[in-house]
Amino acid sequence: MPSPGAAVGKIGEQTNLFLFENTDLDHPVFQDIFTNKEKTKIESPEIYSYFKINTQGKGRSIITLQDGSSFLGEYKIKNGKIFLLSSSPILSCNNFPLKSIFVPLMNKSVLYLASKDKNETSVLAGEDIRIDVRGKSISQLKLLKPDNVEDFLTLNQSDGNAFVKYDKANLVGNYKIASGTKIIDEVSVNADPLESKVKYLDKAEIDSYMSEINFKGNFFWLNKEENIGDAILKARFGSELWKYFLLAALLLAFVEMLVARNAKKELVEVSK
Repeated sequence: MPSPGAAVGKIGEQTNLFLFENTDLDHPVFQDIFTNKEKTKIESPEIYSYFKINTQGKGRSIITLQDGSSFLGEYKIKNGKIFLLSSSPILSCNNFPLKSIFVPLMNKSVLYLASKDKNETSVLAGEDIRIDVRGKSISQLKLLKPDNVEDFLTLNQSDGNAFVKYDKANLVGNYKIASGTKIIDEVSVNADPLESKVKYLDKAEIDSYMSEINFKGNFFWLNKEENIGDAILKARFGSELWKYFLLAALLLAFVEMLVARNAKKELVEVSK
């Protein structure tokens, strides 16, 4: 646990106000807490008094104040975890309890802290892997990908970051994370369940989508029995007309034979 620094502001006095600067919305405590999935900030309360606390690489700052200190941080103690607020949630210190985010955040905090410690997020292919390096003196990490290709991450200990992001988890499978020869963590990366949906769109929905994106090209409907290769060739080079010309030639030859036969009969009758 980090040691608290100097007290900022005075309890009960609202002369100086302090606000939130950054919020780590990727933290599990914020999962499903907002109806707007694109929300990037939460409304800051007015903070009158708080203790200056820096995580010092020992924890994860969830909400950061304007001076860079942690308002809400998470710390691990043996097999458990705790949340630490730098300002008591009472009206003489701040108006945090009056904000709409307070009750759902407290509720989610209790559920999160009471849950068993496991991988904080279910990582999907293409998403970032967050590697916990709290309390570890590590200069470089080695990642063994599912295809047995090794990748390396260099850490800057002066940054004081408790988590390192790895943004090349594009393959499905298990990623082993090592420091030197020691495996310190293993993360499973799964396929996006949206890719497994087998529900088909009907023609009306597809036509509507094409109109919505202002698609200017041509698209064709194919039955399951049709040959896709032939359909592509037809779309590229047009319809093959030789069959129709051959049929026309055969018809003309047949007509010519009939005309020649009738003309021959007429000549025979005239000669008699």
